[in-house]
Amino acid sequence: MQCLIEMINMPEEEEELKEGIKGYVIDLAFDANGTHVLQKVLLCMKEDNIDFIYVPIMQNLIDLSMDQNGLCVVKKIISKIQNHEKKLQIANKLSEHVVHLV
Repeated sequence: MQCLIEMINMPEEEEELKEGIKGYVIDLAFDANGTHVLQKVLLCMKEDNIDFIYVPIMQNLIDLSMDQNGLCVVKKIISKIQNHEKKLQIANKLSEHVVHLV
């Protein structure tokens, strides 16, 4: 699957991938194999096109941060995001739950 994601180079192909996985982002993030798929998508797509991953990740950020597989996706999205406002949203949410996360 990751090899196929790397080969995507047309907007129509990106859109088809987004439509195919957008309802499964959290399931993929918690799954040992699915986490690699999401990480590859984050690596290959532009930041402007990953809101379909960013939004559900933010909604489940704390639970994902406490899971080995989910944490990998959280770390990847943190490194991918360049938008200052989105980085602040992540930092604020994590800092609100810092005691729970430790």
